[in-house]
Amino acid sequence: MTAGRARRGPPGESEKRGIPVTLRADLGTDAEPTKYLHLFRKALDRYPRNKIVWAHMGLSKELSAMDPAEHRAIVRGLLTRYPRLTLDLSWRVLEDQYFSKPGVRRMYADLLDAFPTRAIPGTDFVASSDKSYAVYKEEPEVTSRIDKALGDRAFRGIALGENCFRLPGLNTTAPRICEQK
Repeated sequence: MTAGRARRGPPGESEKRGIPVTLRADLGTDAEPTKYLHLFRKALDRYPRNKIVWAHMGLSKELSAMDPAEHRAIVRGLLTRYPRLTLDLSWRVLEDQYFSKPGVRRMYADLLDAFPTRAIPGTDFVASSDKSYAVYKEEPEVTSRIDKALGDRAFRGIALGENCFRLPGLNTTAPRICEQK
């Protein structure tokens, strides 16, 4: 198989059923920020007809110093090239290490506004025996801080869950956004 060509042969079970597959594919580390990007691209090229959810946009605790503009450019490129790719905005590493930096939240909100149907609020909360109820209660608040910066279409898709219904092909919609008075 050559790079960029679609996989040949019969569809896999997740593809046949339209079941999204979540991949935790970290981009790399602070020492090598895009060390594993080629592997993620290879998976996307190999399964172009699958709905793939990219857990925490490829970021991790080991990748906290990547230039946000470079990361955003990579994400934009992947979303443009792979129409079945969806971003997962869970895990507080996004807020703590990227979105909360001055000027960076707007940059990522603009990206999400440009692809309002291509992100979901989260499926990758990390369970751990050392986490308390208070920590689990705090996680959704932290990971949803980006929502305040989104335009109406992206807000409805992400914060109100429209994209969570759309992704598996459910015939339902999120609530309408109330008009401000």
